[in-house]
Amino acid sequence: MSSPDYVKTTNELWYHVQTNEESPKAKVEILKKTEELLANPKFNENSFLVAKVKLIEYKAGKNHDIKKLIEDFHAAARLDMTNTDIYICEAEANLHDGNPAAALECLEGNTAIDPNPEIYSLISLSYRRLQPQNHEKSLEYANKAVKLDMKSGKSWENLALAYLGIGGRENIIQAHKAIKMAIMNGLDKNADTLMNQGTINELLANYNEAMKNYEQAMVIVEGWALPAASLARLQEEISRSFSGYDATLANKKLFKRLEGSIKSNDEYLVVQITGGKTDPCPLAICYTITGEVRLIAVTQTIRAYLMCEKTVLTIKNPKWVNLTYKDRTLPYHIVENIHDIGIEHGSTPKQVKPVSINSSLA
Repeated sequence: MSSPDYVKTTNELWYHVQTNEESPKAKVEILKKTEELLANPKFNENSFLVAKVKLIEYKAGKNHDIKKLIEDFHAAARLDMTNTDIYICEAEANLHDGNPAAALECLEGNTAIDPNPEIYSLISLSYRRLQPQNHEKSLEYANKAVKLDMKSGKSWENLALAYLGIGGRENIIQAHKAIKMAIMNGLDKNADTLMNQGTINELLANYNEAMKNYEQAMVIVEGWALPAASLARLQEEISRSFSGYDATLANKKLFKRLEGSIKSNDEYLVVQITGGKTDPCPLAICYTITGEVRLIAVTQTIRAYLMCEKTVLTIKNPKWVNLTYKDRTLPYHIVENIHDIGIEHGSTPKQVKPVSINSSLA
């Protein structure tokens, strides 16, 4: 294997561990290939590639001294100060070591040498990992990465995560647009991307789409626990909502007791809220003036104002969409903005932070 072949093989392995969550079986195959490279005396003549392959192994689950790898990359950078790949690897190693400030130190001075999307995206990620996080800088560099290469799916995904880090519905909507661009630009079979798209859809109360995304991620990476857990949690919430819907509809005595609180056709009395207090977009089960039951998706911020059997929501011209689970479909309305509704007899909560997520890549 010639020297260029070593570089090509190493970069192919790097791509696998960088762009997708790999199955246990795939990780075994990656480690087989890295062991073959490291067993080759000719390959070991290139100290940077050796360190990079060890970082690949670390990402695939093999134990390595990450601080030693950082030292190796730092030494390689002194020998070749124009190779941005070295600085990228050193920054990655620093992030794995929990030191985003050191990662930024590796990267920010090299944007003039080689202003490429990977460096800008990594800078963006590093600003999200800082304590305190710098979301403004993260978004700034994420946008720079996208502008450099509008066809880079990873840059679009990083932009989505930068918006999510800020939180709030308007930014989540922007994240939704960005993650769709990532899917359109080569990441439609990427389990990480589909997992992140599922999270975004769930934050926007697009429950059917979220469940589909989680299922797709599970198919791509068999045995990956994260999408399986997210799917199970969401399905449990929907199941509770459907059961709560049935129980509320059947409880004629409850409606008789509460019906005086509802004065018009566009009012909805909150009877029950499914999901935990930390769920991003829970469902409220409500009575109408005629005793019908409706499901209304609310944000975590709006939820803080709601009191069961007391709060009345006024919603003009609700848009009902279908929620399907286990061959059953119920309509629900998504409240997109607290200013779109009236809230009567609500609580006065403490300040509620905008909803955001901790993505697997964020």
